[in-house]
Amino acid sequence: MEFIEMRPDICGGRPVIKGTRLEVRFIVDMIESGMSIEEILSEYSFLSRDILEKIKENIREIKKLIDAAECFEIDPNRMAGVPVVKGTRLPVIVIYDMLDLGYTINDILSEYPFLTREIVEKLIKYRSIIEPFVRKVTESIPFQR
Repeated sequence: MEFIEMRPDICGGRPVIKGTRLEVRFIVDMIESGMSIEEILSEYSFLSRDILEKIKENIREIKKLIDAAECFEIDPNRMAGVPVVKGTRLPVIVIYDMLDLGYTINDILSEYPFLTREIVEKLIKYRSIIEPFVRKVTESIPFQR
């Protein structure tokens, strides 16, 4: 989906229309509420019909991306911008590293009792979306080298 990007410096890493600060979830909400492409274009004239049609065609995959991005937060004033599990200061990478070492969900919950089973399961479910992004962001932070 070349028309969507996730960048740590824009909207906390949530998916946006490429080249803008407009979160894709707002467009998805409009489409799902029954707004036509013409109505959306009248609200956001800088968007193209082509992009809106692609969003409509790929809405199921885009919703997965949006849901995945709800699992983590990026704030340059917290943990130096390292992506953390939403509502915590725990780097997402820690969870993936634990899974790679053979930890189970129960092991992780025992180690970090402030996490919920739901968030750990979502991190696992969307690992293929989240992990490459958070590793790239984490590796780009100067003190991580």
